[in-house]
Amino acid sequence: MAYIGREPQIGNFQICDAISTVNAQAAYTMQVGSVNVLPETANHMIVSLNGVIQAPISSYTVSGSTITFAANLVTGDVINFIQILGDVLDLGVPSDGTVTTAKLATNINVSGTLGVGETSPLGKLHVKSADSGASVSANADELIIEGSGNTGITIASGNDSGGNIFFADDGGVQQGKIQYDHDANAMLFRANNVDRVKIHSNGVAAFNNGIALGVGTANTASNVLDDYEEGTFTPVISFGGGTTGIQYDTQLGFYTKIGRKVMIQINVALTNKGSSTGNAVVAGFPFTSASTSVGVGAVSGYKVANTGHMSMRLNDNNTTGTFQQLNSSGVLATLQNSAFSNDSEFQVSGTFFTA
Repeated sequence: MAYIGREPQIGNFQICDAISTVNAQAAYTMQVGSVNVLPETANHMIVSLNGVIQAPISSYTVSGSTITFAANLVTGDVINFIQILGDVLDLGVPSDGTVTTAKLATNINVSGTLGVGETSPLGKLHVKSADSGASVSANADELIIEGSGNTGITIASGNDSGGNIFFADDGGVQQGKIQYDHDANAMLFRANNVDRVKIHSNGVAAFNNGIALGVGTANTASNVLDDYEEGTFTPVISFGGGTTGIQYDTQLGFYTKIGRKVMIQINVALTNKGSSTGNAVVAGFPFTSASTSVGVGAVSGYKVANTGHMSMRLNDNNTTGTFQQLNSSGVLATLQNSAFSNDSEFQVSGTFFTA
């Protein structure tokens, strides 16, 4: 808005510097901080002389930065104070479109609380669409979003970007994090500045350090399931460490690993047992056994000569298993190449523990 003369100062309340009176003098210069000040009019001032509030115009007038009393002051008179009010007119409600972004402060500091749709905010910033009847915790009252029905916050991001909630302290800006990755359509959770859980777009949840089961929210090592895997492997039979001429019709291995425990299933059918001789051993197990691992389990065979119950023992700290049989004398012995023929078949089912 344009003005003729000086633009009014809205409510610019100032106390003038102390003024010493001079005998037989009526006019005095008004200053604030040793700088001349210009009141709007005599009516925009409060003047106390000798402890009495003076009437504008009749007791004093103003011209620029000079106040002139109606009569000369004399020795002993005291100007107690001069307060300049500025323009204290009631501005009323601004017209539509008159308050623009440029007229707002860049940073607004609210020392108390601020309510949007709420006259008695329950926290620092309280955004309310309807009354829920709920109270809030003093540990989480910086931002309150309230509604009587479904209530929420929307974080809208680009389709190749992430929507984030970060948890920061003096140790880092992302000590904790909840993120939705729109590019991968995956949800990510972080704790102690490390990504811990990821929910992939197909619904599979991946945990980077295991899941504690049966202990509530405790982190008890013996209750942590830190590995699960299933897959296939290729079992290879040898005799005395040799595989010369051995050929297969079927060569299948399956496993499921839960923690340290591995469950395996082997199905092998030969078409040629080859020319190698010695102990019958199967290699190719998917994990190395523990040093105290005991047998893999039962073995069933077709056209495998044996004199008693067959089994397989996984060799300690190894990925090989040796065929064994309990002979008629009750002695545990290792099967040799001679027990196999060119069309032998065998199946192994059992478990072992990894290192």
